[in-house]
Amino acid sequence: EFPMTITSKGTGTYSFNVKVLEKVINNVRYLLLKDDGDYTQKIYSGDQLRQAQLLSEGSIIATKLMVQRGLMEKPDVMHGHDWQAGPLNLLLQTKYADDPILRGVAHVASDHNPMQQGPDFPVSRFGDLGVDWIHWFGAKRDDKSFNLKRAQLFHTQYILPVSPNNAVEILSGKEAYGNGDLYQRKADRVIGISNGILLDRWPVLAPAAKRVAEKKLLMDLGLAPKGPHTVTIGTVARIDQQKDTQVILGAVDQILRETHGDVRFVFIGDGHPDNPYTAETKKMMRNLKADWPDQVYFIFDAKNIRGFSAKDHELTNRVFDGLDIFLYPSKFEPFGTKAATALKKGVPGVFSPVG
Repeated sequence: EFPMTITSKGTGTYSFNVKVLEKVINNVRYLLLKDDGDYTQKIYSGDQLRQAQLLSEGSIIATKLMVQRGLMEKPDVMHGHDWQAGPLNLLLQTKYADDPILRGVAHVASDHNPMQQGPDFPVSRFGDLGVDWIHWFGAKRDDKSFNLKRAQLFHTQYILPVSPNNAVEILSGKEAYGNGDLYQRKADRVIGISNGILLDRWPVLAPAAKRVAEKKLLMDLGLAPKGPHTVTIGTVARIDQQKDTQVILGAVDQILRETHGDVRFVFIGDGHPDNPYTAETKKMMRNLKADWPDQVYFIFDAKNIRGFSAKDHELTNRVFDGLDIFLYPSKFEPFGTKAATALKKGVPGVFSPVG
């Protein structure tokens, strides 16, 4: 445990204790940061700049302390994931560049989703990061704001998209999302490394067991049993423009009308509460459920009236087991872990040719 202080011109000075938690899973040692408030609990709300500072500089401080105390060896590489870890690469390249412990440590940044860049922060808060103003240009969005994703892309030594094809899409400008200048600056250091899934978390059922699982899923969801030609379609994804969720709902409604209701559709996933698209889509889902009460079911709450949760891994496994077709027509998809999961589970999929 160690104290950490963040000084902000806009919001004052905050001091809090940070704990380093350790867990070993399958002989891999994991070290996690936990603060004494809720900065690490509510990552997409509140003061997100302060959260990013805690995660990034907190990781650097924790690493230094553990090396000093003989609890770990000096790392060969530090790996930042997405914009919340943007300050990590910035700080390693600047404030900690000559640190006796961290000098020479390589650092990279995984780019899980080029579109997701987090909020832009006012220029008045750049000083909160604790680096010289000369580094402002690397994070600059415009004359009035800066962005942690841009800081990350500018300062990281390598950019790692989550699939080789997504790296091509990024460098072509198709999926650069306003950061093409930074990607091109490191074009020879943008290296796509395919994402993955934990295979043992997605067991495959034998055909007979799959038929039983599908029947039980429909029964538990209160949907009508299948007929001899009924197909069960499903989507497991967050509610988001990227996933084209509203297009999915329109397509399902059309299919139901054309088949006179001889299709079942199950959706599981939630969306960001601050995104208007989420509320609009949930309203469409409720309307579709009202129109087709025995054919469709949507699970998008932390816990709904039947006790189902959109974040329940076991339930997600059951949904995959109960599908004949997996529908996943994303507008763009850096990798698509759910598409990979469907293939692992042996469920044929309808996918967009992206990522």
